[in-house]
Amino acid sequence: MLHESPNVRVELDDQIATLWLDCRGRAENRFTLETLDELERALRVVQRVPCLDILVVRSAKPAGFSPGYDLDDFAGMRSPVERSAFAARGQQVTQLLGNVSRNALTVAVVEGECRSAGLELALACDYRVVVARPETVFSFPEVNRGLIPCWGGTLRLPRLVGLSHALDLLLNERELSGREAVAWGLADLAVCDRRARIDIQAFLDKLQDSPRKLPMPRSLRQRLRDGFSLTRWATLLNANGRPADVDEEERPASLAILKAVRLGYSSSAEGLAAERNAIAELGATPACRNALARARLALQPARIYPEPINPPAPLPERVGIVGGGVTGTSLAAWLALRGRNVVLQEYSDDSLQLANERLDTRFREAIDRGLVTSLEADQAKKNIRRTTSWIGFEEAQFVFEAVDEDLGVKRGVFHELEQRVRPRAILATASSTIGVEAIQAELLRPGRVAGVHFLDASCRNPLVEIVRAPGTDSGTLASLDSWLRIWGKTPVLVSDRPGRLVQRVQLAYLSEAVLLVAEGLPPELIDREMRRFGMARGPLETVDAIGFDALARSIENLQLARGDQFAQNLMLERMRSFGWNGKESGEGFYRYRRGRAKPNHLARMVMWRDVEEDAIGHYVFDPQEALDVGVERLVLRSVNELAACLCEEHDADPAVLDLAMALGAGWASHRGGPLRHADGLGLVAVVERLTEFAERFGKRFEPCVELQRRAEAGESFYESRVLEEVAVFSMERRMAG
Repeated sequence: MLHESPNVRVELDDQIATLWLDCRGRAENRFTLETLDELERALRVVQRVPCLDILVVRSAKPAGFSPGYDLDDFAGMRSPVERSAFAARGQQVTQLLGNVSRNALTVAVVEGECRSAGLELALACDYRVVVARPETVFSFPEVNRGLIPCWGGTLRLPRLVGLSHALDLLLNERELSGREAVAWGLADLAVCDRRARIDIQAFLDKLQDSPRKLPMPRSLRQRLRDGFSLTRWATLLNANGRPADVDEEERPASLAILKAVRLGYSSSAEGLAAERNAIAELGATPACRNALARARLALQPARIYPEPINPPAPLPERVGIVGGGVTGTSLAAWLALRGRNVVLQEYSDDSLQLANERLDTRFREAIDRGLVTSLEADQAKKNIRRTTSWIGFEEAQFVFEAVDEDLGVKRGVFHELEQRVRPRAILATASSTIGVEAIQAELLRPGRVAGVHFLDASCRNPLVEIVRAPGTDSGTLASLDSWLRIWGKTPVLVSDRPGRLVQRVQLAYLSEAVLLVAEGLPPELIDREMRRFGMARGPLETVDAIGFDALARSIENLQLARGDQFAQNLMLERMRSFGWNGKESGEGFYRYRRGRAKPNHLARMVMWRDVEEDAIGHYVFDPQEALDVGVERLVLRSVNELAACLCEEHDADPAVLDLAMALGAGWASHRGGPLRHADGLGLVAVVERLTEFAERFGKRFEPCVELQRRAEAGESFYESRVLEEVAVFSMERRMAG
């Protein structure tokens, strides 16, 4: 052992030093000032090693290389001076890593997620070797947190991968798999998990034989574009994809990134100074505070009352899935790629054949995204046993039901499972509309049954809703929460009601957008204004992406469960009668040709007054006034619906509900969520505006009981925390001035 400290250790073997990142007491390597100090001391020790050939930087944590710096540590930095010093310290350490020895090469070996400051550390090395597996991803999530990479990332990334690729990573929260990172020039070599040790050693041996860093190959077009100042300026000016979609005041982090990249091209010192200045200023903004609070909350386990007596069950090695639809096969492929053994059951040979075709599609998508090779996909396929019987379920520790939305069918499945699986196996339903309590009825062990609702059929959305019925055991919920977090998801605990949480609010929001089109507003203008507001995607774009048929099925099931006409206009009968089905068919509120979307001007004509007459608002002849009111309607409809959900939750927490909407539905992240945004507007003003809208546009805008109660009592959703954060922000601005 060459050097050892609590978070960093260095081993030396055959003139190759290996620096292991191993932050004590943590599942992940998150950087603090203490970790940076230890890292610098370790690098100073490495500098004194005579005739060193290679320094390898890698993680000792199974969770991955590093997700970045410690969020609690950064949130505790209350002054611009502290944040600037933190950035300067990180820049100093990464520069030291880049110049650790005159003759030695540095190699970052990346396994698992590599984000934020972890990616900046890897960028400071001469080479990056990737152990390509589904969990290995590269990304810069700073812009979503209202921040900027501050350890030299805005300088090194464009020089490595080119300006356009760099801006895509920095501004659009793009995630790259291991093999995509190699294709982009971000990494030098991708090795498969089962041969990682042999291939990494072979790569290091090759470097020892010819230790001269060669430039990464770049296309002629890329070199020309990045080499001339005029083309660089053109790329920077058009960097955000749709520069008119977000007001400048609403995207200070994006503008700060563009400035740092531009200055870094002319002078490294100016670029580093721009990073330090930006992090000092951005860290004090309410958008950053909201984003950091949300990110920290996402890392915390669900609060479960009463607390479970026993610890969460171990991660299941064998998982049973009933139902080979899109959700069932997506989950089966996802688990198989992560080493789980899966038994997938369908009721007939024909249905099983369709499930096999869906599985092949899921694995092809994984290959195309660079998550696995064809050989690795073939190995993962062998982890899935397909059957029309119940053989194999007796060994399952977790069973997931994803059959049709029919209570009788689901009850039959769970009665069968109760006879087939182990007594301690946890059972979950994917249903979004049928109550878990209704499924539990007549079961001998209802406490082990819960809901696990993936927000999209492909299971890609990071948020998962764990549905708790009154009879569900706390231990069942704790185990599901633990498993989903290990699998890389962010679970939230929600009540057992039709539509759960996110879908209920999102459908109300999308329904209002469709009504606006029926009243004569162009879909592209509605989407533009909502993107300016901060939504990840416009509502009509979202409707097209989901698909009209899928929306109609969801609404039909929800109406049967609720017994009302909730969001009935989302069934879109008239548009579907033309054969339109959104993006899937190429026609919807937009026309999709060759991967590009253009406004479909016929959509307004088709939808004109294709709703109940009493739901139509009075047409306003001033288009801008109608558009402004439309934005208010969309926002306040979301606020009202989420506030109604709040009083129905077991453990009501506005922060958790806002987190669910931000992660699950892409709700304006810099505003903190619908409830925090309502606090900023003032609940009295929100109630007054909703009352006015109820008179003009219909009863759907009547303020919910929770909003009225809080407004009358002078309460807010976040109570004194809002005022406290505003006071802190004002104080920091005065200090900075």
